[in-house]
Amino acid sequence: MAEAAATGRVLRFTVSDRIEHGVQLVAFTGLAISGLVQKFADGGLSDWIIRFFGGIEQTRKIHHVLAATLLLSVVYHLGVLGYKRFVQHRPSALVPGKADLWAALGWVKFNTGLASSPPERRNADPGAPSSRSIRAEAEASLAPRWRRRTGENQGTS
Repeated sequence: MAEAAATGRVLRFTVSDRIEHGVQLVAFTGLAISGLVQKFADGGLSDWIIRFFGGIEQTRKIHHVLAATLLLSVVYHLGVLGYKRFVQHRPSALVPGKADLWAALGWVKFNTGLASSPPERRNADPGAPSSRSIRAEAEASLAPRWRRRTGENQGTS
């Protein structure tokens, strides 16, 4: 926290977290590409990608290596999450709770027209302003610019 106060930035992911997510990103994207070109091998783009990979057999080998890489990285990820949760006793901030599920239901109701207003935003900090007060402040601060741009205060219609 001292670093965050000094730099004004909060470190959310460590270097190992970033590397782990990068490996998962590359493996998943490579699996998608190599799998799709095998599934739709008759397409012109697929033919070009298969030739780029060195033929269909080489494409299959690449696909299998990427699958094993993704599987191992997911197992590693789950191990890291378990260690952080059960050994270091860190709270699981990304796991939704009851309030999150009620808010999601409220948004579904609002977006389908079953509710007239969006759900109230709940903050971890009870002193923090709600989404409606933030919206009101934003509208109040932007109103003079909007009026100036549209000519509302200048007597034009």
